[in-house]
Amino acid sequence: MSTRAIKQAAVRLTAFLKIARDLGGSLGLGQLLSRVMDNVFRILPQSRRGHLLLVDAADGVLRTAAIKQARDASEETIGPLDDGLIATAMDRGTAILGADLRGSLKDSVFDAPSVLCIPLLNRSGRSIGVVHLESEDGEEYTSSDLEVVSNVAVLISQSIENATLSDAHYRSVVDTAADAIITVDEHGVIETANPAVEQLFGCKHTELIQQSITRLLTASFANEIQRELTHAVRSDQPVSSELMNASVGLRKDGTRFPIAMSVGEFSLAGGRRFTLIMRDMTDREHGEAELKRMNEQLERKNEEMSQFVYTVSHDLKSPLVTCRGFVGLMREDLAEGRVEDLQDSINRLESATNRMSDLIEGLLHLSRLGAVRNESESVDLNILIRSISTDLEERFEQAGAQLVVADELPTVVADPVRLGEVIDNLLTNAVKYGCPNTGMQVEIQAETISDGFRLSVRDHGPGIAPEYHEQVFSLFERLQTTGEGTGVGLAIVRRIAELHGGRAWVELPADGGAMFVATFKA
Repeated sequence: MSTRAIKQAAVRLTAFLKIARDLGGSLGLGQLLSRVMDNVFRILPQSRRGHLLLVDAADGVLRTAAIKQARDASEETIGPLDDGLIATAMDRGTAILGADLRGSLKDSVFDAPSVLCIPLLNRSGRSIGVVHLESEDGEEYTSSDLEVVSNVAVLISQSIENATLSDAHYRSVVDTAADAIITVDEHGVIETANPAVEQLFGCKHTELIQQSITRLLTASFANEIQRELTHAVRSDQPVSSELMNASVGLRKDGTRFPIAMSVGEFSLAGGRRFTLIMRDMTDREHGEAELKRMNEQLERKNEEMSQFVYTVSHDLKSPLVTCRGFVGLMREDLAEGRVEDLQDSINRLESATNRMSDLIEGLLHLSRLGAVRNESESVDLNILIRSISTDLEERFEQAGAQLVVADELPTVVADPVRLGEVIDNLLTNAVKYGCPNTGMQVEIQAETISDGFRLSVRDHGPGIAPEYHEQVFSLFERLQTTGEGTGVGLAIVRRIAELHGGRAWVELPADGGAMFVATFKA
């Protein structure tokens, strides 16, 4: 074998190995086929021009995937293809050395000295494309050349089919993904977007192609992303994951919302591409906020429980101390024969035990509020308040007070038994502490609000200093230590309001007195 032949064989082998390596790599299809054609020209240096055409799956039309021509050839050499030869090769599914058919194809337009036409066949033997090569003047392709390029065509066909299957699998995953998946180039220009983008951002995924990624992000964050992509490309470093975890999305209607974003990258056509996977974090943030609220509520309840235990032990202990003291006095009176003093001690002992009984009863009632629940129903406040005020008539008469009920109270949805307890406790509290003088009024009114209703009871008494506004709702708390009562009533009011999703508090009207307010969610 001559030195020239050896060199030519070495060149062919090197080119063939490059083709095999490229086909097994991760190049994009367009770049891959272009590099394959470059190496085919190294294998067949007599080539003047070449086309690699693929069948478009959408309409079955052959479309150019790669074009190659000799370096010294003018642009004018890219002329019409030999349609008859291509159709024959694809119909037969076999490679054709064009010179063998010269003159037999009536519609042939080729004028090259020699032509190679090799179909690209899939695994089922169907033609999916063709490689078409034309030689320089005075140069002929041989059957050996045909065999070499046919082997290359087999590799090309396998790679195209694998890429098609891989792409189909990728599309099936991406198109059905719940997260928005977007691919951008080095400049942040969107190249692909999956259908989930529409649900997340409110715009068609097809609208985003060739748009900047900044369209989907708030201005401040968009600028950070753009700078990060530019820095990553220039420094050849990965994109900061910390930045991606603090993203703020922008919907088409201008709504801002938190998103979690992960980023991956790959090389394509000599440049870097970034795949952004985005997920709406609104529900998670709401969940975290709700968890935080519940934790704070739990801490508050724990604190209340500690105070509750202390208060209960203190208040229940007080009557016991009283009882113990008077039992001791009774022993002394009996021992010394002072029978006349026993009645006073008995009365005081009875009073202490009655108070302890009231405290325990109130405590048990409060503890049952969270466990015993009645179904909510429609309640006409006009009827309910009329019934309760009838039961409280004697108390109001004794205080010389008047109950004023607002006109046309609404019908609400609530637990009627618990709501009745709230009204009873508020009215009792108002007449007891808010009507120190005769002729005073207690006013009750209610109104519907956006998510339920609001109930208020106002007196015109001395009012309550701001520093005691929370204390009055605590268990067994009484700002006045004289008179009846255990200090459980307002604690019950607040507890019932909370069980209905509302709250209870006290306000100081500008013209004096105190107004207790409780809200209930529907």
